[in-house]
Amino acid sequence: MSCDLKQEMSEIKQETSAVGMRTDLMREEMLMLTAVGEAKQFTVEHSKRLRQDLTEEFREELVAVRQQCEGRTEVTEVSWCVGTV
Repeated sequence: MSCDLKQEMSEIKQETSAVGMRTDLMREEMLMLTAVGEAKQFTVEHSKRLRQDLTEEFREELVAVRQQCEGRTEVTEVSWCVGTV
């Protein structure tokens, strides 16, 4: 009987150890998933800021180009003299 009891105790210890290892693995997996989620969130926010910055920069350049073009596209009057050669 004592041999069976020792065997059973050994199995319980192994199972307890396995449960502890699984718990540690699950905890580590949750930490990794949290880190991945945070990285995704950072990437999304960074992408939005970058897009906004580029849009703002593009608008500023567009306004500058339009202002330059307005100065160069003044209509010049051409007078035609009809009947003179």
